[in-house]
Amino acid sequence: MISADEVKLFKPAPNVYQLAPKHMRLQKGETLFVSSKSFDVVGAKSFGFKVCWINRTGAPLDSVGPKANLVVTNFDELLAALA
Repeated sequence: MISADEVKLFKPAPNVYQLAPKHMRLQKGETLFVSSKSFDVVGAKSFGFKVCWINRTGAPLDSVGPKANLVVTNFDELLAALA
């Protein structure tokens, strides 16, 4: 388990995103960050992660900031896209 409590900060602080590469021993670009929150898409993509947005409701992504690498509506679509 990786927790923001380790760095005593919250997203979108880069130190929080850095926990994943640190603990998983991966480069930022090797990490697929998956979230259903559009603000996480912007934060994680700005950090350097590849990002999948699970957009269950068809909401528009904020027009300012980076876009997700992949947009799906559920985990089944995510699995199919990764296959």
